[in-house]
Amino acid sequence: MGFVTPSPQPDRSVRAVLASGCLALWCFGAQAAPREPCTDEATVALIKTGQWARVRTLMQQRIERTPEAPEPALRICMRTLLGGVLARLGELHEAEAQLQASHADALKLLGPGHEATQEAAFHLATAYSKLGQYDKAIPVYRAMLSIAEKRHGASSLPVLTLLRNTSTALHWVGNYADALPLDTRALAIAEQLVPGPGSCDTPGTCDAIRGRAAQNLASTLIRLGRHAEALPLAQRGVDLQRASLGPLHANTLDAQLILASALIDAGRIPEARALQQQVRDQARQALGPSHELTRKAELDFGASARSAGELQAASEGQGAQLAQLRQRLGPAHPEVLLTSTNQAERLMRLSQNREALSVAEATMRDTLARPDTLLFDDRSLDAWLAMQSRLHGLYIELLLRNQRVADAFLVSESLKLRRQSLSLNGQEGADSGSGEARAARKAASRRLHLIDQKVALARSLNQDTGPLMAQRAIAFAEWQRLRAQMPAASLPSVQAPPPWLAAVVQQAGAVVGYRFFGPTLLAFVTEGSGVRVVVLDTQDRVRPSIEAYRLTMRAIAMAPRGKPLSTLPLWRLPSGAYQHSPTEPQPEARRVDDIDEVLRSLSQWLVEPLWPKLAGRERLLIGVDQNLGHVPFESLPLTAEPQAKGASGEPALLGDRLAVGLLPSLALLDTLGERQRRYAKSERRPLLAVGGAHYARIAKVGLVQFVRPDAGRQLGAMDMKQIWQGVQRDRSLLPLALAQWSQGGWDDLPGSLAEVDAIARTADGAGPRRSLVLRGAQASEAMVQQLADTGELGSFRLLHFTTHGFLSDDEPALSAIVLKQVNREPGTDGYLTAAEIATLELHSDLVVVSACDSGANASPGGGGAAGLSMALFQAGTVSSILSLWPIEDEDSRRFMEHFHADLAAGADTAEALRRTRVWARAQKLSRHVVQGLVRWGP
Repeated sequence: MGFVTPSPQPDRSVRAVLASGCLALWCFGAQAAPREPCTDEATVALIKTGQWARVRTLMQQRIERTPEAPEPALRICMRTLLGGVLARLGELHEAEAQLQASHADALKLLGPGHEATQEAAFHLATAYSKLGQYDKAIPVYRAMLSIAEKRHGASSLPVLTLLRNTSTALHWVGNYADALPLDTRALAIAEQLVPGPGSCDTPGTCDAIRGRAAQNLASTLIRLGRHAEALPLAQRGVDLQRASLGPLHANTLDAQLILASALIDAGRIPEARALQQQVRDQARQALGPSHELTRKAELDFGASARSAGELQAASEGQGAQLAQLRQRLGPAHPEVLLTSTNQAERLMRLSQNREALSVAEATMRDTLARPDTLLFDDRSLDAWLAMQSRLHGLYIELLLRNQRVADAFLVSESLKLRRQSLSLNGQEGADSGSGEARAARKAASRRLHLIDQKVALARSLNQDTGPLMAQRAIAFAEWQRLRAQMPAASLPSVQAPPPWLAAVVQQAGAVVGYRFFGPTLLAFVTEGSGVRVVVLDTQDRVRPSIEAYRLTMRAIAMAPRGKPLSTLPLWRLPSGAYQHSPTEPQPEARRVDDIDEVLRSLSQWLVEPLWPKLAGRERLLIGVDQNLGHVPFESLPLTAEPQAKGASGEPALLGDRLAVGLLPSLALLDTLGERQRRYAKSERRPLLAVGGAHYARIAKVGLVQFVRPDAGRQLGAMDMKQIWQGVQRDRSLLPLALAQWSQGGWDDLPGSLAEVDAIARTADGAGPRRSLVLRGAQASEAMVQQLADTGELGSFRLLHFTTHGFLSDDEPALSAIVLKQVNREPGTDGYLTAAEIATLELHSDLVVVSACDSGANASPGGGGAAGLSMALFQAGTVSSILSLWPIEDEDSRRFMEHFHADLAAGADTAEALRRTRVWARAQKLSRHVVQGLVRWGP
């Protein structure tokens, strides 16, 4: 297979590949040995002089004279060459058809690894790229990549070329996250190149390839917002290519434009503009005013204008660039999004807030109209969401700068929900199509959820995700096709209010929507039909302190029984933030002896500035953002009223005054209200309670021990995930972890059986036993699946799980309710994961998961909203009660029995939980139980 040094443009001429094996003079037979010439000397001479029309005629005549047998590779090779010639002549659709046929015949007759097949594949992918069909080019390049690695070696020049071509195609579809590992690997290969056969010809050529690889990686990092890493790579790309190719070579000039972009993102704008102007002048001189690179340099120079005197040039330059990109790529392409966002930011820096808002608003409308594109890995969504997040934050800031506070609130909450992969309005309304269409969309979404779980598990275990990605591509295409039937999402505003706004305004209690915004935290507080915005503390203090408190509470709970921590692994930094660490994290950090100090600080930052608007209310509904879902709001002391006392005589807490509910977004409020009203009209059973599951093979009742037979126990993927996660910090613990797993892996929870039995008696009262209790061997994933398959799972008003919980440290979709682990039924692993829960059909008012860490989320920016709580909302529940950290078995039993007794006495969920918390504090129950059980829902 022929490869050459990558050209500066994505397309490759036939002349450029004359040095390749098949397309030079010879074709290959079944054993890939040279047999007959593909072209005669006259054709080669025409190719060398660029007489492509005559080459086409000669090749067509030669193909007609060549029989299919006995050497099919000869005819296939000539058809591939003809396809390349047609592409050179601009007859792209004819070239595509010719190359598709050539590639299909090569696959059928010669196999995927044959030289002629790979040549056809390469030119087919090139034709797709010229046609802008990059989504078709990418799988062809990827298939070639695996074959090239086996044939030429993983660090060969052909592999590097394919990595670059694949990355270029991924850039064109905006999939920068998938391009990043390819560019990183390409640079690693380039660094190892030495002149020789099968490699670069000279040291200068090797340096040129290295420079181009560094430039490509810098470009990808810039688009992912990783500017600090991009700058030195961009500089190295310029230095290497200037030394090897010369200062006026197109590659060198292009590399300098990438460097200028990195300089702008680093705030070195004058330096960047000087470089852009230099490149523009040199490109005019060396390449001519009509060259694509010259036009790009002119547009970049105009777009980077920043002073008042340069504003007109900036507007014209950016406008011309946007118009060009929109025409070529479409209004909602990621590259258009990036350019539009940059323009809005520059205008905002010039205090042109109205003009900036107009640009940002138009871009927001374009992105809402664009379906998410997931090609090969759901990590590509991360890059798209990161770009959107930057635009969203900019748009909200511009709304505030233009005194549109209410619109900023509506957009903030709507986008939180969109970030959770739900529709913008939080529900599918009556105009979303027939019941059959909605059911088909839900079924497609379920398939996607379950494949995503497998992908997350494989990625967490460092396993190959390729086959799963192929399944996902098919499932995603079907889901996207069905989603296209729904009405397009709209941009919410006071003039076009979303449906959920009425539900917020009608709330009797206080409503607060928190939003991390740049370096600060904002709070939107509703006031009647209006909204007020309050600027709170800095993000750099709030977010780390929340995580420090959660991790310290977890460390206290996980300390060996009878050996409490002698000192807290908790520190206050000079910045005022708190950090969890066993040792001093930085100089002048102060060790914290009283963990309540963190709660007092959080109250001062999050509640005290809002207290005048909250005082006197009975309810508080909070729309959280990022890890604010980890804050035990009801347990925050009322620092705004330091003399106030609670019902127990201790300092008053927020929960003494207000019943608090959390939502991942206030935009869910109307959906949950509609669910509540619809569910109330249906006949449902009181309770499904699951507890007393068999976890350990060696069980203990009183002083008696016995062994539960567990024949055929096999180590499953989730078992491997749980074991590996537990020993990552100390690999020497692996044998102990495996031995523990062989005994069941989890300790039995003796209090859980008594808990579910007592709750069921309370729920049924004096009437007939209508509740269902799954205990012991029945507390299994198989039983839950059976109830789901028959539809019975959706017939319960309350669901209560008292089990173990598993908190995934990297993939929120893998956090799980842990059910029976001994004698697991075939096809089950005993882990009811968040991804699986999201596919269930619930019609419940409340789901309680009385399990360790059930409401936590260890992923960056998490806070429960991406784990079990969001999965339960997606499954159909109205509210849930989950735990932020590990909780004790016996104290949680007492807490839950009291809570359900209050529910049975007529209190609603919010008030019953508030009363139970006050009672639990008076009873001196564990602070982990009192503080850790939080309510998600209205």
